[in-house]
Amino acid sequence: MADETRVQQLARERAERQKELQLEAQQFSLPALAEMTGYNEQMLMVLQKSVAKNTSPAEFAYFLTVCKDSGLSPVNKEIWCYKDHQGNVIVFTGRDGFLKKNKQNPAYRGMKSSEVCEYDEFEIDMISSEVKHKISNNRGKPIGAYAIVSIEGQEDTIVYLDFAEFNLGQAKWKTAPKMMIKKCAQSHALKEAAGMSGIQAEESAHIRNGVATFDVEHEEIKAPDSDKKAEER
Repeated sequence: MADETRVQQLARERAERQKELQLEAQQFSLPALAEMTGYNEQMLMVLQKSVAKNTSPAEFAYFLTVCKDSGLSPVNKEIWCYKDHQGNVIVFTGRDGFLKKNKQNPAYRGMKSSEVCEYDEFEIDMISSEVKHKISNNRGKPIGAYAIVSIEGQEDTIVYLDFAEFNLGQAKWKTAPKMMIKKCAQSHALKEAAGMSGIQAEESAHIRNGVATFDVEHEEIKAPDSDKKAEER
């Protein structure tokens, strides 16, 4: 009896979810989304199958709204989304997306950044944004990275990231660790300087089997194709 009750409950929940999706489909139909976003219906179908996979009609509408508000183009793969393990839609861009937003600001004055390795002579003042960084021939393993973004009329945005805290232990984090920790620091600094809330940096997340997670895992991981494709964007 208990099993039958659970089966009935699951069937009812599926039926209720199906009704919700039907209502969403009516409210966020392709013609309605086309009018809202300016994309034609064919392009909307392409976008949902490429950069917004597995989204419901309402979730797809939300994603397109974020795209429009941010000024980043999903057509050019400047912005995309995945769901997390709880089914929440997480919108991503990469370092170049955050850089694009900063370059649109006439007050943007550039960025300084570098990876830091264990044998480098390194000192950073987070208050004054002063950096003393001398690189030797034998640098050793990466231990972190910093990025400083300058906006005229504002205090510099300065970020330092510890390699052990952000190393995802997969794909390019294994083959190009210096590049990845530097890129991660750049993304965080550019995002903060541009004030872009609600959009996550791709370098900070696992994309495994189409699901995003922000847990740093240190065990050996064989990266699936979705990991590689996400990092190649």
